Amino acid sequence: MPKRIPTPPPGDDEPRYLTVVHPYVLDGVCNMELPKDRQDFARWVACCIDAKYFYAFFHKPSARDMVIIEIARECPQLDRLLGEHRWREFLKKSTKQEQDQVTKVFYCTYSTGRQVQKNGWKRIYVEDAWFKTWSPNNHLITFPYPETHFCEVPIEDQTNHPMCRPLPGAVKPPPPETLTAPAPVVGSQQWITGKQLPAPIARAGAWAKGAPKSTAPLGNAWKAAIATSSPPIPGLKKQPAVGGGPIAVKASDVCMSYTFFLLKYLCML
Repeated sequence: MPKRIPTPPPGDDEPRYLTVVHPYVLDGVCNMELPKDRQDFARWVACCIDAKYFYAFFHKPSARDMVIIEIARECPQLDRLLGEHRWREFLKKSTKQEQDQVTKVFYCTYSTGRQVQKNGWKRIYVEDAWFKTWSPNNHLITFPYPETHFCEVPIEDQTNHPMCRPLPGAVKPPPPETLTAPAPVVGSQQWITGKQLPAPIARAGAWAKGAPKSTAPLGNAWKAAIATSSPPIPGLKKQPAVGGGPIAVKASDVCMSYTFFLLKYLCML
């Protein structure tokens, strides 16, 4: 079996192919099987570039929210198509549902119309009748058309062939990156300085007025309390304390009195 001849590279006059994600139509839901949606989409493209550079577009039933457009290679306004189109910016009177919607345009991964049609995309030629009674300066879309914004490639279905290429920086430069300082290491001086600890809050409770005060007497007062609270012993002479004050009771006197009463009790038996 002879080897298949490889597909030749695109010629110098080959048009450019762009992928449009979430294309704009008046009702917000694009269905290229409807003639009205085809006309609305073609007029939106003609607001960005001259209609004479817009040849055709391709749609696929399995990719309803994506369209491939065919633009002349010599089109000087290609940068007005690439990027993110915010509906609230190019519509004169956007509704509440249209405020957050965007249309994104990228270079297509297919470089020829043959590749596009070979992968199941249906070609729709642009009709001149769509622009006979229409002007880019109309009551719907802002004139002149606002500039687009940089955007990242959307997340596509991994089971299908990817359709979008990243935007070239020369055409749509990305916004400058903002570098944030790393967080300080826990326990470092910078972390301690920046850490704001809450002030201690006094709580009412058992210890709100300090530690409980002891009622036990200290020093000589303890001895005096024993002397005053002990029961009287018959025949025991109380001697005044040295220097006056409460009467002190010696331990030797208590022991001798106890011995005397014990001997007396034994003699009586």
